Amino acid sequence: MIVTTSGVWVLDELQPVAAVLDPDTGALRRLVSWAQLPPPPPGEDVVVCADGDGLWVQHGRLGPLVRVDLDGVSTTVWTECLVLTAAGAGSAWCTSPAPAQELVHGAEAEPVVFVSGAVVARVDRDGRVQRVFTDAPVRAVLTSEEALWVQLDVAPWSLRNLGTETHEVVWSSCWLSLAWTGDLPDRVEAATGQSEQPTAAPAPLGGDGRWHGYLYDPEGDPDSDEVVAAAGLLWRLGWEAPTEDGPRRGTIAAAFATGTAGDDQDTPEPLQVFQLGDGIRAAAAVREHLVVVTNGVPPGRESSRVGDLHSGETLVPCVVALRPGVEPAQVWLTSDDVDISDLSWPLPPRPLDADSYTQQVLARWNRMDQYWLGPDGWHPLTQGMSGSRARLVGDWPATQLEFTFDYAPRPGVRLRRSIPLFDEVGAIANPEYADIGLMEDLDTGRTPPLEDARDGYLDM
Repeated sequence: MIVTTSGVWVLDELQPVAAVLDPDTGALRRLVSWAQLPPPPPGEDVVVCADGDGLWVQHGRLGPLVRVDLDGVSTTVWTECLVLTAAGAGSAWCTSPAPAQELVHGAEAEPVVFVSGAVVARVDRDGRVQRVFTDAPVRAVLTSEEALWVQLDVAPWSLRNLGTETHEVVWSSCWLSLAWTGDLPDRVEAATGQSEQPTAAPAPLGGDGRWHGYLYDPEGDPDSDEVVAAAGLLWRLGWEAPTEDGPRRGTIAAAFATGTAGDDQDTPEPLQVFQLGDGIRAAAAVREHLVVVTNGVPPGRESSRVGDLHSGETLVPCVVALRPGVEPAQVWLTSDDVDISDLSWPLPPRPLDADSYTQQVLARWNRMDQYWLGPDGWHPLTQGMSGSRARLVGDWPATQLEFTFDYAPRPGVRLRRSIPLFDEVGAIANPEYADIGLMEDLDTGRTPPLEDARDGYLDM
């Protein structure tokens, strides 16, 4: 979710489509697609930055850079493998990839990675590209109204001990400014920069729309880095706190008065707590609202309210607007309200290694009753699990791994978790850490109550 002057852009997680919403009412203004841009290569990131009223999008550094407005793709640019890093004031900025982490062995070690200069490019809306060469690697950038600040790695360096005789090489920094408009120099040198980080540089315009905070902790301090400021309040997002009767379901947004931050009281009380369904994906301040993207609300629920969920119901991802002092929360948009099938990428051929991949995943999950090897033999993935079985359900690309098992804290039913093995465009989506995620859910009590069971199965 990215907020611009043209509306609130809610991007599909995979497909090249965004729903643009009215910032006051949440009404759908239009659907925008950039399906002309190819899908990213495996392992490459999708980068999206806002420049005021539109978006700059890059699907991997080998792909083109495009600007997207309400009418779709308006500008396409070849970046020569530079990476989209920031945008604002009608331009996008691309840089050489940041240096990888360098690890060395021993406290007396020295850097061994060769460091050289880098390139910073400004791309204007009309497609003009200006490249600036630096004499040191680019570590990061910060944006301000006046300029883009570029952080370069420079000497001296130091070693940060990571334990077991392993150290990370940490370079010093200098900061150089480049103008948003006008002509840029062909080259800049670190010696002309400043060592202090610019204090007036805000976050990139529009942000990246994701929520980076930790789980909500009612015992914690709301004055922290995990706070969203919206509508004159500080907001904490996350799972509900467990009760004596067991864990609650769903996630919440808790609003704190700004005056509570920094006070001496140990546990500030929230002014208001909203129930938000099953999982928070994004959050941003939009006019007088905190707007949140959640994993879903049950179908058929009244559009004006989000309440407790039952895991046996199908969930519908939605956009929810919260306003202090107003109950209930307002559902602005659900995924059922839009059809993006004609705006998405066509399905490619089935991967050649799909059969080998699914069979290996199936074999791995059929060993969950003998997951850990201890001094007294094999143990299941977590205490209380037994009789586990895995099978493949559905044809490509909708193939899922269905994992069922008996669990002592939920007697009389089989617990079930379904895991997609391919993404929406048919590419392999290896559930590498799904087993650990399941174990953590079980060990922290994130299991539905018995009354949610359907036909002998309790879905997690």
